[in-house]
Amino acid sequence: MTQTFKSLFIILFISISMHCVAAENTADTVTETLVKVTRFDSSDPWLPEDVLLVRAGLPGVFVVYQQQARFRMVRVGKQHKQKTLFLSGLQNDDLVIRKPGKLYDGQAVKVQP
Repeated sequence: MTQTFKSLFIILFISISMHCVAAENTADTVTETLVKVTRFDSSDPWLPEDVLLVRAGLPGVFVVYQQQARFRMVRVGKQHKQKTLFLSGLQNDDLVIRKPGKLYDGQAVKVQP
């Protein structure tokens, strides 16, 4: 095998192993992560900038859907005074998670009152 092929194989193996461990850990634990949210309103599409994150070079947010964190790709516009204009990707009344940190898609969440 060439060195490049060996390196790609090792990277793929590590990625698959990490995914399996993550899936195994989530299957065993049903603990919910407590999250703060802000409600999206299409009549005022400005949200705090702490909801926005970039995954694989694409802007997105996490929303609460059926007590789970779900990643949504979004299109954003201007940023002004710690707020971001959301042009598409969100629906009216979506509960957008603030400061998502290390959340992952499908993670169980509970909204802070």
